[in-house]
Amino acid sequence: MMERNYNEKNYNSLDLWKFIMSLAVVAIHTQPLINVTNTYAQTLCTIFVSMAVPFFFLASGYLLAKKMDWNYDTNDFIRIKLLCIKFVKLYFVWTIIYSPLAIYHYYKEATPPLRAVLVYIRGLFFVGEHYNSWPLWYLLSAIYTLLVILLFMKLCKRPLGLIVLSLVASILCFGITAYVNYNGTYDTPPELIRKLFVYSIGSGRIFTGLIYIPLGMLLSRKEIPTILNWSLLLLSSLPRFFFGSDFLAGYLTILSAVGLFGIINNFSLKDNGLYRNLRTYSTTIYFIHMYVWSIYYMLIYGKKTYGPDSFFVTALLSITLAILYAHHVKKKKHHSIQATTTNELLN
Repeated sequence: MMERNYNEKNYNSLDLWKFIMSLAVVAIHTQPLINVTNTYAQTLCTIFVSMAVPFFFLASGYLLAKKMDWNYDTNDFIRIKLLCIKFVKLYFVWTIIYSPLAIYHYYKEATPPLRAVLVYIRGLFFVGEHYNSWPLWYLLSAIYTLLVILLFMKLCKRPLGLIVLSLVASILCFGITAYVNYNGTYDTPPELIRKLFVYSIGSGRIFTGLIYIPLGMLLSRKEIPTILNWSLLLLSSLPRFFFGSDFLAGYLTILSAVGLFGIINNFSLKDNGLYRNLRTYSTTIYFIHMYVWSIYYMLIYGKKTYGPDSFFVTALLSITLAILYAHHVKKKKHHSIQATTTNELLN
């Protein structure tokens, strides 16, 4: 692997694929192929969309590390803290935005007030989601991940230690999930532990960010050759495509996500304002699409409904809202700059 000059390239390819992956997240939730009987088409779609959230985690870690000096000094820790604070703000803002859907769900299900409050608190601090606010778990996972990395980097001064952190997180993530989802019966003590997981974090998913963000940080320091990236992507995807490989699916997804990220990151695109816009659009689409889909199926079907129409309507409306929001922000920023300039001239 070759050392990379940190300032030699743009991130246009990442911005383009963030947009593509935001649509993949829409597909995860709306399931456009739910009625497709072709197993290979279903499997291929599953393999691709399973890399969407890992891609966002990898990008977050990668771009964070690009701003770091890796001297393990105050500046590096400030970079991590600033990103963590940004995610905390986003998390609570979008939690508030999605709270009406949660309240609607509790009302519709006639959930007792005390239970609703407890369930909401659990979702807020341990799971990262409430009714139809599923994308928010990414933020909560990222917040906890950055706090762990901050502590870890104060204790361990070797970047490769991040691999150990990622490996431990993968064992926790996949191990707890398998433990919770086991269909057999446990003896009393193991069953109590299983219930503890079920009623707290629900599964091992909250550790996902701790798998991928450290890997993204390491990828910012070393460039993996394109041929190796393609090998990682293909060799990890083929077992899932032909054999299912449920037991190893989590680790195969790690390899395929890292391979895909490396391929995209090594691909250079000429500068164009479009890519910066796509970066903004992808964020808005990621966070707003569940609201769009919820309103759509409530108005059209009266109940939660999946399928191609749910995907295309949700995707198109979310893209439209993202464009309108970006235009509004740009216009507001332009007026703010004009007002500042005018005040400076008058003073």
